[in-house]
Amino acid sequence: MVEFLGVMFVVAVIGADCTDDTLPGRQTVEMSYHGHRIQAVSREKPDSDRWDVEINVLYPEATGDKNRRFEGPLDGFASKAEAESWGIEAGKKWIDDGKLDLGR
Repeated sequence: MVEFLGVMFVVAVIGADCTDDTLPGRQTVEMSYHGHRIQAVSREKPDSDRWDVEINVLYPEATGDKNRRFEGPLDGFASKAEAESWGIEAGKKWIDDGKLDLGR
């Protein structure tokens, strides 16, 4: 179960492609969603048994392709799968919510 903006989700990454990243302990999960490409990059937190996730959403605009990058919660996740699932769901929610400015 994953909490996102105060809502608990039971999520699975279905239809996503997994690729090993070039850095040890990192893996990228990607999927297409409504004309966007969502990437969730999970990595082990240093000196911890927790996992971080970085989300990249790539999408076309009239002025050229854009990339919106944001990160998961500071306390991270208990597992790599949980981090990746949260990352994909966060990317989808950002798209569905109209690509809100996240203040970064």
